[in-house]
Amino acid sequence: MDLPAAGVNKRYASLAGFILFAVWFWVLFDRPYRFPSHVPWNIYSNGPQAPPTTDLFKYPLVDSSAIKTVCAKRPFDESITFICEDSPGDVAEVRNSILNCVRYAIAVGANIVLPQIVMREDYDKENNGNRTDLSYMFDTAHFVASLGALCPNMRIYATSEEVLHVKHLFGPIPLAPETFAKSPLTPPEDWHTAFKEWLAQHIDPLIVQPIVVELGRSFLQYPVAMEEEEFANSFSKLLNFHSDIRNLAVMTLLNIARSFALWLDPEKSILKDRYFGIHLTTSQDAEAASATIDQTYYQYPMQSKLFLDQAVNSEMSLLYVSSDDDADLVRFISDAQALNFTVTTKFDLLKGWDRETLLELTPEQRAMIDYLVHSKASQFAGVGHSSFSWNIALQRRQFSEQKDCFGGPEMLSDDLSQIYGTPNGRPEYPASMWP
Repeated sequence: MDLPAAGVNKRYASLAGFILFAVWFWVLFDRPYRFPSHVPWNIYSNGPQAPPTTDLFKYPLVDSSAIKTVCAKRPFDESITFICEDSPGDVAEVRNSILNCVRYAIAVGANIVLPQIVMREDYDKENNGNRTDLSYMFDTAHFVASLGALCPNMRIYATSEEVLHVKHLFGPIPLAPETFAKSPLTPPEDWHTAFKEWLAQHIDPLIVQPIVVELGRSFLQYPVAMEEEEFANSFSKLLNFHSDIRNLAVMTLLNIARSFALWLDPEKSILKDRYFGIHLTTSQDAEAASATIDQTYYQYPMQSKLFLDQAVNSEMSLLYVSSDDDADLVRFISDAQALNFTVTTKFDLLKGWDRETLLELTPEQRAMIDYLVHSKASQFAGVGHSSFSWNIALQRRQFSEQKDCFGGPEMLSDDLSQIYGTPNGRPEYPASMWP
């Protein structure tokens, strides 16, 4: 049998090579696959099945000598368990409340039940919304493994049922964290002493049955500023975002590079001179603002002017924008484009199954993508009544060359971030928020 002519082979080989490259490129950027919906922990049923590249936002297990030392100094009491199921709000509020609860448990030497989250879209003014587990936002395996290694004497229960079904149980006793506050912020040792005195008022000291304490919401009750910097930075890393959220954030960064022909080194903590991150917070009621705080910062005209002025000074033309209000987001895009800025959002950047997954997420889960993308921005801007913006700026502060960032002219001002508002108008945020 005669073989085909050599010219035909070369033509077919070239065609085959092109097809293989096209398929590879398509798989790399559009990733046409889904998570199997039967995976029980997977709330993002259409999320990507595998990371598109290195998981840039994955923390290693926390290994902190400062945390280990604190845990080793506190004898753990097997009879006391904390339940933390009252954590509503945006991701910054939930994150801070959960970390506070864990820190309070360490302070008194108590066991802990895996915290739960109140879904923001369902809860009412009394925080009576539907509760879901930690994986709604965070990487549960990372939390359990890290905390277990740091505080090996602390028992971590998977659910409250494991504790509440024990015979001769005393409780659960409701406790508001601010119960013991002799000042706006109470040091851990003082809180431990006050807790023991409070507990003695509720039970006979000779009783040895298990005691369950139901700790209330503790968003800004703990004095984080009193902790050592290494402790605070490491403790914050107990809560790593859910892997599907991290993957979507990585794809957002990759698509920024691809869409705008930017060279990014996404493994860098801060991407210098690449894009300017902006978060609008205009949906909150200005009448709820304290009389000591300028209410104009709640309004779109003030925020857009401040952010666009900073963008002009940054000499960056690419803006990555997020907002609590869809209408103001559209308005800002139009205003920025009129000044020749290029504006993009996660909705522009995520394609294919990634976009479908994005649209299936709750608003709080979508905001977590913005949180991660903003965390690497060359510069970032937000306003002082936004816990979300504060949390991003405080997390970025550890990479800033300018350490004195609270001396004005804004609430927070350093070489990486600006939080606009009346100076010293929100002292509870830098004092009580984990970075």
